[in-house]
Amino acid sequence: MHANEQWYIKGNKGDYKSLAARIGVSRRLASLLLLRLQSCGSPEAGGDRGAGDNIDAAADVDAIVEFLNPDIGRMYDEMLLKDMDRALGVIKEAVGAQKKTLVIGDYDVDGIMGLLILDRVLKRVLGNVSHCIPHRVDDGYGINDNIVNSAHRDGVELIITCDNGMSAHGSIALAKSLGMDIIVTDHHDVPSEETGAGEGGCGVPPADAVINPKRPDCAYPFKDLCGAMVAYKFASALAKDMAIELADVERDEMLCCAALATICDIVSLVDENRRVVYHGLKLLNAGVRNPGLAELIGACGLAGKFLTTYEVGHILGPCINAAGRLDSAELSYNLFSQDDPAAARTIASEMIELNRRRQDLTARAYESAVGIIGREGLSGDRVIVLCAPETHESICGIVAGKLKDKYARPVIVLTGSASGLLKGSGRSVEGYDLLGCVKAAAGLLDKYGGHKMAVGISVSEANLALLRDTLNRECDIDFDMLVPKERIDMCLDADDITMELIGDVSRLEPFGRGNEKPVFALRGMALEYAALIGSRRNVVKIKMRQGAAHQGDRPAPHAKPLIEAVFFGDVGLFMQKLGLAAGGDGSLICRGAPAVDADVTFFPEINEYNGVRKIQLIVRSIRKAQ
Repeated sequence: MHANEQWYIKGNKGDYKSLAARIGVSRRLASLLLLRLQSCGSPEAGGDRGAGDNIDAAADVDAIVEFLNPDIGRMYDEMLLKDMDRALGVIKEAVGAQKKTLVIGDYDVDGIMGLLILDRVLKRVLGNVSHCIPHRVDDGYGINDNIVNSAHRDGVELIITCDNGMSAHGSIALAKSLGMDIIVTDHHDVPSEETGAGEGGCGVPPADAVINPKRPDCAYPFKDLCGAMVAYKFASALAKDMAIELADVERDEMLCCAALATICDIVSLVDENRRVVYHGLKLLNAGVRNPGLAELIGACGLAGKFLTTYEVGHILGPCINAAGRLDSAELSYNLFSQDDPAAARTIASEMIELNRRRQDLTARAYESAVGIIGREGLSGDRVIVLCAPETHESICGIVAGKLKDKYARPVIVLTGSASGLLKGSGRSVEGYDLLGCVKAAAGLLDKYGGHKMAVGISVSEANLALLRDTLNRECDIDFDMLVPKERIDMCLDADDITMELIGDVSRLEPFGRGNEKPVFALRGMALEYAALIGSRRNVVKIKMRQGAAHQGDRPAPHAKPLIEAVFFGDVGLFMQKLGLAAGGDGSLICRGAPAVDADVTFFPEINEYNGVRKIQLIVRSIRKAQ
């Protein structure tokens, strides 16, 4: 929610009535499906159809049916990935020679899950397989010269990367010069002159095999796989090629790892990703078999609860990542490799504590950054660039993302590092190429890289002011992008807030990038009660009804039922937009006081407490009734 946001209602040009009759769903669900078709071309495959195009529902009905019932049997053939055949050949040679093998992963969920997937298959055919997860601060991202040289001293003859390697031209060339074979499995963009050269060069690195759907010469039909999914494809191809018999439980665990990574790496949840996440979540909810994951779920208070992309991406994922941010990602890897529930419980507790520390560090860093922006008058810059010296290097990206949401413009957060340079991360608003903007200041930077929405840079402190000036001068952002927008899928009546609505919405899951939760709106709501709740008074509890003509503290007889809602955003902004002030007990609107008329946007959920299930609206934004 923003103070100056604009609300828009999406236009639906499709024949939702015909679609509803043909596939046997409600007209409301059919309308929501067609809105997804308009915005992405196909709710199942993703595409480029413009939002203004008229849609023939009959022509897309097969894709819509598959969207509602994802078919895991429609996964693409692994051998369509460029260099898959070459990678299998390298492995066969390594098996014959029993080469010592090192798998290099990454310190986030994606890299850890990819390692676990590769472990499952590689250790069945190679006698000596170890792994390495670079330390975020000490080593930086991915394979590097130090790791290569250390591997060579240890007698490693084959290196396989997972979720890294595309930008490490120099280190891969070093490994080849030392006589080692290299297989790269990755999903990051291929370095180019436009996106920022990798370490030592552009293009595909000089490995024996490079498996990445984003290679320009790769014919794989779906490009937006995460790193663990590329590893899953490689492991699946290897199992087939070498006739490795995997038990159903092993295959299920590999699929669950791929689903966890797909959710947490925030790739688009369409096409193949949707199939994997849909079926991975079904397996998890049928019963978690990995002792480490089961203990983490329990430690997070999720035991017995239905897991969705929210629980995975916003509760479990941050705990897994926290180890790599504040300690070592080996902790998370060890959790998922652990067979002993008691030992797993100890590790899970440690990860929970690390995540609490990470949350505290993030909250303090965010508040400090807001103060710096205010003192230095940066809030009006097209690109906000700030140095927050007390911010932990590992959370610069998280803080930049929160600031981007608050100020509705690209933000780069820098902090000090052991190298003496300022290092940090940037996050962009939807539709603006922040990496392209950063490239204009390449001469001022020690290193930079990333993609349109997220960048990482290092720069000397002496160049900070010049960097800020250059980026703001070169920034050609359309100011319309800086106006926060609330895009509404559908306006509803209070009578529409039913379990049938919940059922329709649930058919669209799993939600994530490319398949966001639908946004609904209610107009003319009378807020009869609102209060700040929670230990930090940072949540607003609301009771409201539509069309209420009040008589004292009682609504008129024709008023509609009372609806309960909560708001988890900026409570100060909430009060500001409605002209409210908090009482000493946290009350904003007391029972019996005059109601406040407002429009709200929301997403509906089920709130279950003491065995009672009720619909509760999660308020996204609010404004005085228009």
